[in-house]
Amino acid sequence: MNEIPSGFRRLPGFIDDVYDVETSIAKTVFAEAFKALDRNAHRGVALWRTTKPLAPEQLVRFRDRLIVVQRAPHVVPITIFGIDSANVGFAVLSTFDGRPINAPVSAAVEVERRLLSMLAIVEHLHDNKVVCGDLCRESFLIGRDGTVSLFGVLGALEITAPDREACQPAVRRYLAPRGDEAVVPTAQDDVFSLLVLAEDLYSSIRITGAGAGSKGVAVPRWMEEVLRVAQEAIVAGQQVTIRQLRADLERAKIEAADQAETPEVVASPDEESEMGREFSKKNRTRGAKGRINKATSLAGAQER
Repeated sequence: MNEIPSGFRRLPGFIDDVYDVETSIAKTVFAEAFKALDRNAHRGVALWRTTKPLAPEQLVRFRDRLIVVQRAPHVVPITIFGIDSANVGFAVLSTFDGRPINAPVSAAVEVERRLLSMLAIVEHLHDNKVVCGDLCRESFLIGRDGTVSLFGVLGALEITAPDREACQPAVRRYLAPRGDEAVVPTAQDDVFSLLVLAEDLYSSIRITGAGAGSKGVAVPRWMEEVLRVAQEAIVAGQQVTIRQLRADLERAKIEAADQAETPEVVASPDEESEMGREFSKKNRTRGAKGRINKATSLAGAQER
């Protein structure tokens, strides 16, 4: 398909003709974000652009994906998106001074909130038939009010073996094992990436204030088991949805809380000895009573 689908902003020239690209601020396997200056509006923006031109048959998918993403909740606002004359895809986001998703927290429970927020954002996209395909730590930001938002809006339409090799190791580790073939990412790729991101989030984050120490927060035991089982299932080729993952996390958390409210009572050695003596005494009493009752029964039978 050589025609440009409606809904695009088709630049007459190249992206660099309209935007002064400054510094790189984020990168995924399929796209890179820059701080840039809009020459016409004379204002700073965040500019995402694909690392290579889009194939003609990818243009409609690119447009349809961004239409959904643009309307989705908890996404950094997209002001313009489209392609330039070389078919390089781009999206312009309003200036966003958010913090990284692994910015320091004041309590470990905040890490869990961020993780669940990311799951909810991607689940909404999946419900609307949109797959990200390139999720990593730089895909999300935290606003001043603490809201988690999707920042990596372009996603990945296809990932080839050269794409994997070209991306940074820190980004490559988020990609599900796929072999050497070129693949169109699926929802399972997003779930795998989010599982890796969950582990990464807990290991890289730092708690501030009292008791602050080195980086890293322990993953709750109830969460660790759910994440491990889900990751093993995906590697084994089984289907795991974000809705299922969220339900499993909620159930595991409730069970862990219930167990914490009913702690096991452990007797001291002295108490165990006393309990043992009392148990033996009761058994001897029961045995004596049993023998008396048996003898009485036999005597009654003989008299009859």
